[in-house]
Amino acid sequence: MAQTDLIFLLGRHRSGTTVFRDLLERCGGLNCHEIMSAKLEAERGFYGYVARRVAEDPKWVWPIRHQRLFADYIEELRGEARGRKLLLDLKYWGLNLIPVSEDVTGARPFLVEFIDKRDSPIIQIIRRNKLRLIVSEALLNASGKWFAAAGEVEEEKPMIELPVEALLPEIERLIAMDRAIQRMLMPLSNAHELIYEEMFAANGDFAEATRALAGRVMGCEEVPRAPSHRKMNPEPLSQILGNYAQVAARLEGTPHEWMLAAAV
Repeated sequence: MAQTDLIFLLGRHRSGTTVFRDLLERCGGLNCHEIMSAKLEAERGFYGYVARRVAEDPKWVWPIRHQRLFADYIEELRGEARGRKLLLDLKYWGLNLIPVSEDVTGARPFLVEFIDKRDSPIIQIIRRNKLRLIVSEALLNASGKWFAAAGEVEEEKPMIELPVEALLPEIERLIAMDRAIQRMLMPLSNAHELIYEEMFAANGDFAEATRALAGRVMGCEEVPRAPSHRKMNPEPLSQILGNYAQVAARLEGTPHEWMLAAAV
């Protein structure tokens, strides 16, 4: 089977991987969800597969053997896909879960090497507005609601407060993480970058560049225009943050002040 049947979506939580993965699924791919989820019951998750193999033979519990298990896991997904492309959602932290070797070598992560050797498309999705990302994660923790379907009646959101003193260091940490991943992917011939804030047109449909990328990696001519999920938190931050004034004062005069007024 052609190795280009693997499509990796790489990003942080709340950065748009789900809505883009859903678009690729609507173009005919098999949605493998967040593949390195710690939940053993996660649909098509790698660690659920590991648990089944360990139950058969305890030797597979040793992480250094997980390189072999990952290859076997991909083959099992291919059997289920029956020729469809595999849509593999991989979070930043997931890159380091399978060791490269028994020694500490400083080599790039096994999964990056795995992707590069197969010339699989990998799409890094970046949400530039880190304040909105932080707020989205806080709202998720408060409500437990991961996404909202298009047309779904919106529920009243809880007001949240952010730890003001930790805010700037956290924004800088998130930006540095994006840049580190960009440098890691730079040598890969089939790496792509998608900016969350540029994914959508003014009318809420997918932007043409987003649809073009989806069509290219999927080999799909008819790419849907409208997302099946709606944006979770489009309101002004002043309507979401209980300590908005303190947050605004903390960001005022910094390179990140623009994040306060941005709509998404």
